[in-house]
Amino acid sequence: MTTENNKQNQQVVERVIVKEISKVWDTYSYKWWLNSDSFIKRSLAIIWYNFIGSILLYLMFVLIIVVIAIVYTAIRHWIH
Repeated sequence: MTTENNKQNQQVVERVIVKEISKVWDTYSYKWWLNSDSFIKRSLAIIWYNFIGSILLYLMFVLIIVVIAIVYTAIRHWIH
């Protein structure tokens, strides 16, 4: 009887340990948010990458418009 209780207790402890370890560690060895086991982390990663990508595209368009405006102003000033 004692041996069976010890085995059951050991199995319970092993399950608890495995459960706690899985809470702390993700499945993957590399730590990118897109590869996380957490749905919330993956969702936030997608939102964040989308935000950063949008800002970069916006800045590129603004830079192109500023360069065109400078070139246009320089040519107009040079002609007159």
